[in-house]
Amino acid sequence: MYPREEVIQQTRQLQTTLTGYSFLLALIFGFIIFYFTRSITTPLQKLTRVAEEISNGNLQVTAPVESLDEVGTLAETINRMTEQLQDTYNNLERRITERTVDLEISAVKQKHALPNCSISARSQNNQQRAGIGNSPPTDYPAGQ
Repeated sequence: MYPREEVIQQTRQLQTTLTGYSFLLALIFGFIIFYFTRSITTPLQKLTRVAEEISNGNLQVTAPVESLDEVGTLAETINRMTEQLQDTYNNLERRITERTVDLEISAVKQKHALPNCSISARSQNNQQRAGIGNSPPTDYPAGQ
């Protein structure tokens, strides 16, 4: 049989080897986990920065589509949303410009028509105050 000292030495050597391999595997798994978490969090951080830019009013920014997974789909969706917001904003700006031009044209027309209107409005107002032109209706039959 084996001497006791030899068995204890082999056991310690095996224990040291297994401890070394365990630390090596823990280190390898740590790097793998770190890589995978970074591959998820980095694109999400980029999308968060893009969303913050959009919320600050910068509709020119685009989200980078770096993959075809859920994060890539989210980036494409953010880009479509930004395009729709930009279109809506441009349409509103165009409508405001059109309305402003219409109001300016209307103001110019009223300015040119106002002297005539104000004279006739004043005369109608004066006639109403004086009771002129307030004749009873003439559609009643005679004698009533």
